[in-house]
Amino acid sequence: VKPGIDGLLDCARKVYQETTDDIQQYYEMFKAEFEYPTMKLLYNAKRGYYFSIPVKGNEAPPRYAIQTMKKRGSWVFSTDVR
Repeated sequence: VKPGIDGLLDCARKVYQETTDDIQQYYEMFKAEFEYPTMKLLYNAKRGYYFSIPVKGNEAPPRYAIQTMKKRGSWVFSTDVR
Protein backbone atom coordinates (compact mmCIF):
# COMPACT_ATOMS: atom_id res chain seq x y z
CA VAL A 1 0.00 0.00 0.00
CA LYS A 2 1.39 3.35 -1.02
CA PRO A 3 2.14 5.98 1.63
CA GLY A 4 -0.73 8.40 2.18
CA ILE A 5 -3.49 5.85 1.52
CA ASP A 6 -3.92 4.61 5.10
CA GLY A 7 -2.90 6.86 8.01
CA LEU A 8 -2.61 3.98 10.47
CA LEU A 9 -0.31 2.08 8.12
CA ASP A 10 1.78 5.23 7.62
CA CYS A 11 2.10 5.54 11.41
CA ALA A 12 3.16 1.88 11.72
CA ARG A 13 5.78 2.39 8.97
CA LYS A 14 7.19 5.40 10.81
CA VAL A 15 7.39 3.54 14.13
CA TYR A 16 9.06 0.55 12.43
CA GLN A 17 11.62 2.81 10.73
CA GLU A 18 12.41 4.65 13.97
CA THR A 19 12.83 1.36 15.85
CA THR A 20 15.19 -0.13 13.26
CA ASP A 21 17.17 3.14 13.20
CA ASP A 22 17.48 3.03 17.01
CA ILE A 23 18.69 -0.59 16.86
CA GLN A 24 21.28 0.33 14.22
CA GLN A 25 22.51 3.29 16.31
CA TYR A 26 22.76 1.06 19.40
CA TYR A 27 24.77 -1.46 17.40
CA GLU A 28 27.19 1.20 16.11
CA MET A 29 27.64 2.66 19.62
CA PHE A 30 28.13 -0.78 21.14
CA LYS A 31 30.64 -1.80 18.47
CA ALA A 32 32.74 1.34 19.01
CA GLU A 33 32.48 1.42 22.81
CA PHE A 34 33.64 -2.16 23.31
CA GLU A 35 36.07 -2.12 20.37
CA TYR A 36 34.62 -5.03 18.39
CA PRO A 37 35.26 -4.04 14.76
CA THR A 38 34.17 -7.49 13.57
CA MET A 39 30.87 -7.49 15.48
CA LYS A 40 27.81 -8.14 13.35
CA LEU A 41 24.17 -7.27 13.92
CA LEU A 42 21.96 -10.15 12.79
CA TYR A 43 18.24 -10.86 12.70
CA ASN A 44 16.03 -13.87 12.39
CA ALA A 45 12.31 -14.25 13.02
CA LYS A 46 12.69 -16.66 15.94
CA ARG A 47 15.41 -14.82 17.88
CA GLY A 48 14.94 -11.23 16.75
CA TYR A 49 17.98 -8.94 16.63
CA TYR A 50 21.22 -10.22 18.12
CA PHE A 51 24.99 -9.72 17.94
CA SER A 52 27.75 -12.01 16.73
CA ILE A 53 31.48 -11.71 17.44
CA PRO A 54 34.22 -14.17 16.43
CA VAL A 55 35.68 -16.30 19.24
CA LYS A 56 39.42 -15.90 19.71
CA GLY A 57 40.86 -19.08 21.25
CA ASN A 58 39.23 -20.02 24.54
CA GLU A 59 37.75 -16.56 25.08
CA ALA A 60 34.66 -16.22 27.30
CA PRO A 61 31.58 -14.37 26.05
CA PRO A 62 31.34 -10.64 26.84
CA ARG A 63 30.20 -9.90 30.43
CA TYR A 64 27.20 -7.88 29.24
CA ALA A 65 25.92 -10.68 26.98
CA ILE A 66 22.66 -12.48 27.69
CA GLN A 67 21.12 -15.44 25.85
CA THR A 68 24.65 -16.46 24.85
CA MET A 69 25.46 -19.34 22.51
CA LYS A 70 28.65 -20.41 20.76
CA LYS A 71 27.82 -21.00 17.12
CA ARG A 72 30.25 -21.76 14.26
CA GLY A 73 33.26 -20.12 15.91
CA SER A 74 31.38 -17.05 17.13
CA TRP A 75 29.58 -15.90 20.23
CA VAL A 76 25.99 -14.95 19.45
CA PHE A 77 24.13 -13.02 22.12
CA SER A 78 21.65 -10.32 23.05
CA THR A 79 22.00 -7.51 25.57
CA ASP A 80 19.67 -6.01 28.12
CA VAL A 81 18.92 -2.49 26.88
CA ARG A 82 17.42 -0.09 29.42
